[in-house]
Amino acid sequence: MGRRAFIAGLVNEGIGPLSPEADLAATAYRRVAPSIGEALRECASGRELIRYGYRGDVEIAAEVGASDVVPVLNGECFQPIHHVTVGAAPSSAAPAPTPRDR
Repeated sequence: MGRRAFIAGLVNEGIGPLSPEADLAATAYRRVAPSIGEALRECASGRELIRYGYRGDVEIAAEVGASDVVPVLNGECFQPIHHVTVGAAPSSAAPAPTPRDR
């Protein structure tokens, strides 16, 4: 669902044209966006996570726009990248982790 939301966000920013696959993903996201929490709880993966005791994770996944940070894999570690304006270089990126940080 995240990649669909991301692609829909690109469209909202006027970025395009999209490939047919990306257009389909954005359309699918827009279809469920008004009830994203319910959609995630009712999909097969959501039901499985809830069954194994991870309801909170499903609820967090449904929080659209709740954070201005995304995790970016850098080698073997994730680093936080803070919100940037579309087209701007990320200026608040955390330094790459050292082996000691891992």
